[in-house]
Amino acid sequence: LCFTKLKLLLLAIEIKGEGGADSKISINPRGAKIAANTQGFFIAQSADEVKRAWFYCKACHEDIKDETLIKKCKCK
Repeated sequence: LCFTKLKLLLLAIEIKGEGGADSKISINPRGAKIAANTQGFFIAQSADEVKRAWFYCKACHEDIKDETLIKKCKCK
């Protein structure tokens, strides 16, 4: 989803342990389902590009073909 829909390269995510005390970085987590508010590490040309990952909402943005049109929606 990150690359095909948002044109972002996700390098890694932070995975928190039980109770949120411990965390680790999972590099290139193939097939992982990413929970809400997960810290992601991206390669992008600007912070605005990375914000697309935060703003993306399947209900509002699923049909958008131009990733630059993904902005904060009413759902967020």
